[in-house]
Amino acid sequence: MYIEDLIIDLGSIVYKVNQYDVGVVDSLCLQMFDGTGFTEKQCNLALRLLGRYATLINSKLNSDIQPFLENPQFRLKIRKSVLTKTIKIIDHTEHGRSIEVRFPYNDATLSEFRKNKGTLDNFVWDKDSTSWIFALTEKNIRFLIDRFDNDGFDYSDEYQNLVDQISSIMDNMEKYAPMLSINNGELKILNSPEFMPKINTTDILEALFLARNYGVSLWDEHIDDYVKSNALDAYTRKLLQSNGPATLEISSDFEGISCLKTIMTYSGPTLFIIPGGNEMTKLTQVYTILKGFGLEDKNMSVLFRLSSETGRNFNNFVKNQGLNGPICDETKAVFISGKLPKTILKSGIRFNSIVNMGFSNAHYTLKEYSKKHQNLVYFDVTIKSQGFNFVEL
Repeated sequence: MYIEDLIIDLGSIVYKVNQYDVGVVDSLCLQMFDGTGFTEKQCNLALRLLGRYATLINSKLNSDIQPFLENPQFRLKIRKSVLTKTIKIIDHTEHGRSIEVRFPYNDATLSEFRKNKGTLDNFVWDKDSTSWIFALTEKNIRFLIDRFDNDGFDYSDEYQNLVDQISSIMDNMEKYAPMLSINNGELKILNSPEFMPKINTTDILEALFLARNYGVSLWDEHIDDYVKSNALDAYTRKLLQSNGPATLEISSDFEGISCLKTIMTYSGPTLFIIPGGNEMTKLTQVYTILKGFGLEDKNMSVLFRLSSETGRNFNNFVKNQGLNGPICDETKAVFISGKLPKTILKSGIRFNSIVNMGFSNAHYTLKEYSKKHQNLVYFDVTIKSQGFNFVEL
């Protein structure tokens, strides 16, 4: 029996294994599933683990594994341990110009690689060269700088030059990146692209949301003082401080309602996602909140209906309140459920924010449309909002 097979057997009974060892076993199993053999050190580690839990494995297999530990056989080719720490630019036969990263086995680093798999540009393990191959992009270099810059790595001259350039830009961000700034009461975006709209307001909060709608999430120290002050509720502050697409969970307490009003005021129009199975309750709750903000019925549009057998009250509510109108220039809030209607795509409306009240039975197109939106808010209505004095918000 191969040692790799015994490690997999051990992985199936990790609930009886020491918590620290569980992580090691999982890591070894993941490596094998990728088709990568153990290093010499990992071979010794695997044998120690199997010896430590031999009694458990014997019981599971109903046989003695000791002979396999005394004369270990490995199914995958054993790799020589990497002793150097290097990062350099190479011409890879499959991936072209790439970043080659080599370092001794480190479980914490590999876990970080896996955690960032979906956010980084393409990177793969090259077992022939015993190195990680990263696409040559700024995003990947910035990740490697953050992870390895003070970790004793030897950089090639070409890679070092790229690191120096990116570090210089990061240290002097105000000279390169679009940034919201205030000077003598005038709000504007510095370093803005030629066709980016101008900021035509003296309201700092409005300017922050306008800049965010333009894709700008940096600001100067004066505006930073405002964001960190008591002028903003905690939810709004967290939303503004997030870089890139933001997902925010808010509850229907006073600060949550205040944040929702801010979003509706400065980052509309807004798309509301109503969960399936609880449509009437959720719609009437959020409808009451929006009416409290001063929105009129003509500013809202419900783009879905329920079957006449089970949803008569819902359909009558939409009709009687005049919420069945089409999307128009006056529309501030749109309500959908289940799937993304074609009428939204045809209308050309651009939602600056999405408020998700539940994805129950939602179509995958709706989930895809929502998940990378610049402002995605999960809003949990758990109390009666009628008790709030909306004038004070």
